[in-house]
Amino acid sequence: VRELPGVGRNLIDHPLCSVVWRSKPGVSVMPDPPVQTMLRYTASGGETNDMQIYMVNHFPGREGNFALLVILQRPKSRGRLHFESADHAAQPRIELNFFSDEDGDDVRRLREGLQLSLRMGEHPAIAQYAEGLQAPSAEVLADDDALDAYVRANGSHNFHPVGTAKMGPASDPGAVVDAQCRVHGVEGLRVVDASVMPEIVRANTNLTCIMIGERVAELIRGERA
Repeated sequence: VRELPGVGRNLIDHPLCSVVWRSKPGVSVMPDPPVQTMLRYTASGGETNDMQIYMVNHFPGREGNFALLVILQRPKSRGRLHFESADHAAQPRIELNFFSDEDGDDVRRLREGLQLSLRMGEHPAIAQYAEGLQAPSAEVLADDDALDAYVRANGSHNFHPVGTAKMGPASDPGAVVDAQCRVHGVEGLRVVDASVMPEIVRANTNLTCIMIGERVAELIRGERA
């Protein structure tokens, strides 16, 4: 048994929130793919491309609406995953801790993204298909404090959890694996998945996970050659 306090810490995901419109009667959509267009941009005060907005042309099982989803690509908040019992069958506790950053920057960037989405939705290219706002209301969208509360209540994850076995030097108490994904202090054990990312990528995580796997496979082949 090796005591590594970083295990389960540093949980990061891409928080998202959305503006949803009701479709006008008679508007039809292509059932597949539901996402065809994406915008990448940098939030105000930022130095990196840290935001995404993409249009969802329908929600399966909830026809009659469409949405612009705002996704925060470089959040500051950190969560954790841990066990509350020694029972091997017990489910872990997952605490995303979204919007827990001290300066409130995560909420602010999503709020501004929702306001940008509203302006985009008012453009004739989109407005021609909308019967009206479904959520949030126009009143909420016009009030920063109310919209911040909406983000906190309705923000969700993007199925991109990373970071709970983060890569770093042995001198870092939060690090779990080294640069070759070998667990510190445990011979013959590696972790090779999204959990080794010390920071979340500013993109969907699938390709990064493939790259991690390919790279470590190459390292192992080299060791055994």
